[in-house]
Amino acid sequence: MTDQPDGTSTPSADALHPEKPTTIRYNILILLASMGFILYLDRICIGQAMTDIKADMGFTDEEAGRLASAFAIAYGIFEIPTGHWGDKYGSRGVITRIVVWWSIFTALTGRAWNLTSMLVIRFLFGAGEAGALPNTARILRKWFPENQRGQAQGIFATSMTIGGAFSPIVTAQLIGALGWRWTFVVLGIIGALWSILFYWYFRDEPAEHSGTNQAEVDLIRANESPAEVETVHPPIPWGEVLTNPNVWLLGAIMTCNAALFYVIFSWYPTYLQEAWGVTKEMSATMTSVVLAGGAVGTLTGGFVVDILIRRFANPRWNRTLFSTVMLFISAGFFWCGLQTDSVYVTVGCLTLTNLCMQITVPTWWSVVTKISGPHVGAMFGLMNMLGMPGSAGAPYLTGFLSNYYKNQGFTGRDQWDPAISMFVYILCTSATLWLFVDVRKKISRDEHDDCTSVNSGVA
Repeated sequence: MTDQPDGTSTPSADALHPEKPTTIRYNILILLASMGFILYLDRICIGQAMTDIKADMGFTDEEAGRLASAFAIAYGIFEIPTGHWGDKYGSRGVITRIVVWWSIFTALTGRAWNLTSMLVIRFLFGAGEAGALPNTARILRKWFPENQRGQAQGIFATSMTIGGAFSPIVTAQLIGALGWRWTFVVLGIIGALWSILFYWYFRDEPAEHSGTNQAEVDLIRANESPAEVETVHPPIPWGEVLTNPNVWLLGAIMTCNAALFYVIFSWYPTYLQEAWGVTKEMSATMTSVVLAGGAVGTLTGGFVVDILIRRFANPRWNRTLFSTVMLFISAGFFWCGLQTDSVYVTVGCLTLTNLCMQITVPTWWSVVTKISGPHVGAMFGLMNMLGMPGSAGAPYLTGFLSNYYKNQGFTGRDQWDPAISMFVYILCTSATLWLFVDVRKKISRDEHDDCTSVNSGVA
């Protein structure tokens, strides 16, 4: 039996259906995880290729920073519309078009002939990738029961960071064999093939999939209110959205976290080579280690958030304090990495920094999903888009400051560390912001909402 917010009980899915629920939702998760792997494989490869691109096309550090910013700006601009399209029309067709689009512009990156063409291609690449995460959040809400979403979100986020961890090594090997231009072409083909498989297998509603039985459908829908099950997409209540403090807090948190993450994937291989003097091959391995730390963090965070939801009934603090503590620890590890003269120690510290930061990502997904109601695609896109100042600004600012100190005659760490050190303060800001997030303040509520009972309104 399942307790309801009004004190009554309803039969569980097992009681209603003696047959065992099918497990198609896990196949969907595997499919999404493979997309997440490809997403970050394609996104992060440019960081490893950047030294070759700069040498081949004569870009300065500031110009290279513009490339990362062009991607991030487009990514932010198109988050809301592509998330809304998924809410309104379904994610099957939208995600298929998204992956085809970004794969085309991944391949075209290798065909760029000057700075302008590269900026346009990377902007359009960012526009293509923009809807992937909002629509994934929507799919996980549709396909997983509330008390399993944290693990599912954590596994998906882990697949992305694993793709990111493999990207520098894979890219270095492909560049060695094919050159940087053909490397992007090969990576683009992989995504195009995935989109065909996705469109063939996926369905927007669990009940529409030929492999699901009614027991699995009822398991997924357990404890959901009628508004959450409703398939007709209502208008977005923009007045409630724009006055909800959680929207701006979660957007600001994303800005802080995205600032560090985008600098890791766009600049860290170059930083290791130019500030620490390591080889191109070693920088690929070290960057992969740092990104692998993030994979451990997201996987762990997915399980942690489900435990916090089940065992701590207070929705005000059952996730926010955890995220605050982990981000302060993350800032501490980052500071330690700046104090050492050993490249291995600094890489180890940044790995732990990324682990502690990424362990909060499933919590962020969980809170966004819960407060968004039926608008999860658009609202995820909005709050992810609000991270654009960090994702677009930090790579550009890092390149600008590196160029500035280089022109002042500084080299090595003296050229790079002034820009890198600002992330200690950024992580502390993110940690503090989590203290003000309150999951009880939803964007829209209905008469069935209740935030006082674990597993019956708290997620």
